[in-house]
Amino acid sequence: MASGWKTFTDPPTGAALAPVARVASATRWRWVLLAAAVAVVGCGQVPAASPGSETTTADPAGGAVTDDVFYRDWEFPVCSDVPDLAAPPEAYRDEPIYVFDRPVAEVEAWAESQPGYEDIWTSDRLGWIAVAFSRDAEARQRDLEEKFPDVGVVAVPVERTKAELEALAFRLQRELAPLLAEYDMIGVGGSVIQGVAYLHVGVLTEELRREIERRFSGEPLCVSARDPAKLPAPGPQPDEGEGWRLLADQDGGAGQERVGLAASAAGLDELRARTGLDAPVPEVDFGDHVVIWFGVTYSGSCPDIRLDDVVVDGAVVYPEIVNLNTELDCTADANPHTYVVALKRSRLPSGPFAIQLEAETPSYAKPEQRLLVDADLSQPGAVPEPGAVRPDASLSEPTPDESGLTAQPEISHLYRLDTRCGIEWLGEVNGVAWRTDEKMPDEWQNAVEASGGLNVSITMHIEPKTVIKTELNGKTVVYKPTAEEIPDCDRP
Repeated sequence: MASGWKTFTDPPTGAALAPVARVASATRWRWVLLAAAVAVVGCGQVPAASPGSETTTADPAGGAVTDDVFYRDWEFPVCSDVPDLAAPPEAYRDEPIYVFDRPVAEVEAWAESQPGYEDIWTSDRLGWIAVAFSRDAEARQRDLEEKFPDVGVVAVPVERTKAELEALAFRLQRELAPLLAEYDMIGVGGSVIQGVAYLHVGVLTEELRREIERRFSGEPLCVSARDPAKLPAPGPQPDEGEGWRLLADQDGGAGQERVGLAASAAGLDELRARTGLDAPVPEVDFGDHVVIWFGVTYSGSCPDIRLDDVVVDGAVVYPEIVNLNTELDCTADANPHTYVVALKRSRLPSGPFAIQLEAETPSYAKPEQRLLVDADLSQPGAVPEPGAVRPDASLSEPTPDESGLTAQPEISHLYRLDTRCGIEWLGEVNGVAWRTDEKMPDEWQNAVEASGGLNVSITMHIEPKTVIKTELNGKTVVYKPTAEEIPDCDRP
């Protein structure tokens, strides 16, 4: 066994799984919280996989994502594809809808004394309390309805006990220890919520894959990892590529500005002043080239990124930036990094065209992440007219429901409402959908931007009933929580 690899012996029945797995590398210690082994209850949950999520980032240099195709020819599902367990549909009602307080402690105190109790958590169904029982769940559901008639709580039947799943997780740690010793960071645990044990590991090598299949076939196990065949080849930052040359590569950026363009020496001086670029820039022949500034971000836990290419695809120019880290998950902190390149004019479309940070601009992109160029810069020495280069104003700021706003009671929050499909739906706040039957006040109309964005102030009140009051220019619209799904909107 490799020195520094910490394993855990099988616990006695009912023993808690150790909260972390630890692997030593030659250069540093990395820790992974086995989050799925711990039930989380409390305030309203926020949907994952958004620009503000805990383990992924949305920029080109963001966190690694699991490749589902990699798993199609074996029996173990990707952990993110395994749904949370739920009670039978008839156990749920349309009310109550929880945003904050739930009587979790009272329900848990009762549940712990019941036979077959396994776990408790806050579900994504109206924020209700879910209580897992490995036997007699139907009887426990009747008990819950009798003892907590006004509480949103359900009994969830589970096939596998917490002790069984944790024992499987310990077995994973023990039997795979020699193969896992090479990793800086892993996650192993048992999730009653999903009914599986899980393994999170950066890269699933062929040897590890074979051993998992040989030792754990037929077990309730999910695996999340990266396909080694899909990882970018290791190597240094290239200085140039087809039609482009790297001028500057440095940490740091220019605040909110993310894309810049210079078609002349004077334009480059202006760009440097605006972005705060302090790295020396080699001389550029602006007769044959333009200069493009890409301000990307990277995760502090996954700092190894590389600019591999500058792509011109039709009327779109963007950088191809790869993440060289082998960890499965990256934290969501966004650290700025600057790449400045000289691009041959002969590669540019005749215009108009766009310069952006990714091949496909995500729905939550900000205007400064996409630059519109209404000029033909492919001609030698061409310089755009004033106003011909501008941020894409059609991209609104990300609305808090997209970025996962958690509002605190009686505290005002700035909220960007998307009015392109009206104001009936506020969006998701605290993991709950909010709706109104009121019309947009006339006093709001003049504040609506051309993109449809509208900056308002929202305040959540929980007494006497939970509502969100949305205010602008002295007029208030009240939104109420709803169990309905937010409908799709065909925005112009």
